[in-house]
Amino acid sequence: MAGVLFALVLLAGVLMISGTMNSNIAQRTRFFGMMRCLGMSKQQVVHFVRMEALNWCRIAVPIGLVLGTFSSWAVCGALRYGIGGEFATTPVLRLSTGGLCAGVVVGVVTVLLAAQAPAKRAAEVPPVAAASGSEQAAVVHHAANLGSGRTEIALGIYHATASKKNWFLITASFALSIVLALGFIVILQFASLLLPSLAPWQADVIYTGYDNERVLPDTMAQQLRRMPGVARVWGCTGLVHVPASSDRNNVEQVTFCSYDDFMLESSKSMVVKGRMAKNSGADNEVMTMYNKTNPIRVGDTITVNGVPLTVVGAFSQGVFSDDVTIIAPETLFRRVAGEQSYNMIGVQLDRTASDETVLALAAFSSDQIVVQDLREINRQDRGTYYAARIVLYGFLAIIGSISLLNIINSISMSVSARMKQYGILRAIGMDDAQLKRMISAEAGTYAVSGLVVGIALGLVLNRMLYTRLITHYFGAAWQVPWDCLAVIVVVVLAAVVLAVYTPVRQILMQPITATISEL
Repeated sequence: MAGVLFALVLLAGVLMISGTMNSNIAQRTRFFGMMRCLGMSKQQVVHFVRMEALNWCRIAVPIGLVLGTFSSWAVCGALRYGIGGEFATTPVLRLSTGGLCAGVVVGVVTVLLAAQAPAKRAAEVPPVAAASGSEQAAVVHHAANLGSGRTEIALGIYHATASKKNWFLITASFALSIVLALGFIVILQFASLLLPSLAPWQADVIYTGYDNERVLPDTMAQQLRRMPGVARVWGCTGLVHVPASSDRNNVEQVTFCSYDDFMLESSKSMVVKGRMAKNSGADNEVMTMYNKTNPIRVGDTITVNGVPLTVVGAFSQGVFSDDVTIIAPETLFRRVAGEQSYNMIGVQLDRTASDETVLALAAFSSDQIVVQDLREINRQDRGTYYAARIVLYGFLAIIGSISLLNIINSISMSVSARMKQYGILRAIGMDDAQLKRMISAEAGTYAVSGLVVGIALGLVLNRMLYTRLITHYFGAAWQVPWDCLAVIVVVVLAAVVLAVYTPVRQILMQPITATISEL
């Protein structure tokens, strides 16, 4: 995973730097044409651009090493002091020689890779560009298609799409961030399903009978509910190797289980097929567990002790084995199997619980009852999950920042290249509001193209990962992640606002007379 994420960050950096250099070279067409007039060969121009790019590394690489070191210390500190557990020995304020050397190599390699295409573009600038005074390498064959809408918006869109290569690089940078965001969401969902302690009914203290014997009476559960520091208590019963028959003749025996009201209520989020069974048990509705080897399907009728039970849904995970399991509401279970004691009772503690509370709960231990304190295991599992979130979202934040800086820098350079043009437009009557709309349209074009491409590719990746990691193993069907898409759109729009603010402020602060005097 680290290798893949490293490659993606490197790709994002290459896209950003390459887009910046393309814009920079487009502004200096006359300069490179003049160098060609003075006798500089194409190879020398390529070498010049590469050396210019490497010159950026003198400042950028040390800054990157300092920021990277502080970021690494912050992550290590969060793992050690915020999560603890298996990360309690993570070193914090320590310099990594290998990491620093790798940072230098990555910085230089990224710049060299990004400089390839712009260097070739600069080498292709004809000497006649210097003599003609052209500021653009591209030849304009026709006027901009302004359509029938607002002229300033059409100009902004034209400015964004005039350079196809620059438009592609910025769009790709935006799209890469969106694709990674939609991919990381699935990985985090998969991680949460792999950790049973993240289930909403997971107990802090659990009681079981030796050899899974049913020796825990309902009166014990009621007594536990009255203890201070106890938030919730649930009980369930599991009968194994219960004779049963199916309307499809594919079942001979099942594990027949009971869930109380709290277990059913907290398991609603785990329904991956069909729907949740009714708590009353009046309609003989039961659930099963999703498993590729489980022959029971939603809609089957399973007869247990002469009572036909209709399977209306399936859970992704549960307390008991999920091979051939039937889960019934407690009322229905007792009606079918008779009065039974629990063979498992779970206790969830609240924030007021202390060690004395746990000692009082442990006093229920006997020759027949086993008590397990799962608090530390649960805390370690949650810590592992949050550590995964820190790592994945950290990489996502880095790539998102690169994309944000890319569009801000690209628009700023585009505005700088057209400063005289904007001054002329203001001189002939364009007001400040029209100017803002024009630059906003340019930034919006980058954002819209990035959203379209990123969401299209991201949803394909999201569905593929979800199907292979979650549907394949846990049965949950893929759905469009609308909440994530909404967050992505909001973040992209915020990036557009930030990208527009500085260039607009720069233009409006420049007097119109200063532009006219330069003409």
